[in-house]
Amino acid sequence: AVEVSAGGRHFLINGGKWRYTTSDPDADWMPLARYFKTTASYNCVLVNGYGQIFGDAGGHMLTTEQFDYADGVFKAGFGEEVPGRDEKLFRERGLSTLMENRLPGVTHRRQVFFAKPHGWIVRDTIEGPGVTHADQLWHFFEGPIRSIDDLGVTWATDFPDVNLMVKSLGEEKIEAHLYEGQEAPFFAGWHCPYYDQLRPAPEVRYTIRHSGRIVFHTLLLPVEGPVSEAPHFVYSDNNYDVRWGELDLRIHAPTDGDWSLV
Repeated sequence: AVEVSAGGRHFLINGGKWRYTTSDPDADWMPLARYFKTTASYNCVLVNGYGQIFGDAGGHMLTTEQFDYADGVFKAGFGEEVPGRDEKLFRERGLSTLMENRLPGVTHRRQVFFAKPHGWIVRDTIEGPGVTHADQLWHFFEGPIRSIDDLGVTWATDFPDVNLMVKSLGEEKIEAHLYEGQEAPFFAGWHCPYYDQLRPAPEVRYTIRHSGRIVFHTLLLPVEGPVSEAPHFVYSDNNYDVRWGELDLRIHAPTDGDWSLV
């Protein structure tokens, strides 16, 4: 999962430490405790509404003076917690999950490129049998946030000094929704800055509905001062083009092989 801080501000954060326990399954706060242990509370991807089951991912990183690049693939699967299992017995046997894989064979590949010191491009590729839709989640630290384009695919914080713009594109139609402090029909828009402290916080959720293969192309761009318009961000012929003010970047981003600045 990705976290972003810039200019002395935290912008994108992951769920936090609220109550990492399931010792009392009948407690009224247990649904929230489970939420903070799942993919839904992280800057990651849900597939068909399911989060990642516990498992390792493989990948590699490349670091240079001009950019950093990371490429990872998660293959363990996506699923949900199954009620009725004896959690005490699971722990005694050294098992760490009560989740069952609902989408065997589905993979999530995340490629992240940091064009130093300007910003990041994130590409999420989800593919496999049974895929109908995917959600890309971005959890913001507390503070104002608003949509800054007519299509609703670009969101920005609204501080006087420094801000973060998030713009996501899809190879299919993409939707965007903002949540903050939602409890039903599902938990969304919460974070925990300190242990056992629960606070509402903005969450932008991008959704693409498609079968087989889904790709999100996302720009994370910190900028100084207030934001009034969206950055230029396009993907074509294995290249990303980014323009904002005097910033003009082209990143060569093939499906296979490392990315690079052009």
